[in-house]
Amino acid sequence: MAQEENRKLCQAAHKGIMDGENGVKFFTSELLRRQGDLDFSEKPYYRTAFHEAISMNREPVAKFLLDKNVSMNCTDYLGRTPLHDASFYGYQDLVNLLLDKKAEIKQDDEGRTPLFRAVEAQRWQIAKTLIEKGCDANVTDKHGCTAYHMAAFKGLGTQSWWLYCKGAWKNRFALEDMPKDQAAAPPAPAEVPAPSAEGG
Repeated sequence: MAQEENRKLCQAAHKGIMDGENGVKFFTSELLRRQGDLDFSEKPYYRTAFHEAISMNREPVAKFLLDKNVSMNCTDYLGRTPLHDASFYGYQDLVNLLLDKKAEIKQDDEGRTPLFRAVEAQRWQIAKTLIEKGCDANVTDKHGCTAYHMAAFKGLGTQSWWLYCKGAWKNRFALEDMPKDQAAAPPAPAEVPAPSAEGG
């Protein structure tokens, strides 16, 4: 019974239904009464109700679930957190909410942080917010790439330079490991304007 209610909670969160017998509030109340798990997930995607709320930009649902102490740092089948989703889809208010609540800036199974996801989708205001809130631009994924490489591979010269100046300098000239004495030094601090929301 609890498992079925968990599935219905995930569906309600996905649809953004808060009230009524098919709403998030009802299923949350029932699960808490039965000491159920609000962080329930299952095959194949392992996405919780909170994941569903974030991915569909259901801010009221997300805030309600946070008030019920759900995990902000749950991971799906790709190792991605709700912050990865909010960053990719450009949900600025949800990114701010998660960062203000001290959500962890994790790497997914490919080694990519939410910054990679923001760059992949060209969400430059999100990328700026993540860096301002402490996301390390110099993290490499399992292929040795940084967010700089992701922008460069997309032909986004201005944006890749901005990321370089924000600290994404590892393996800038090659993706193979280089001896320490040949490795590129980090750039001198520079005030480079963030790319515009339009990608310019």
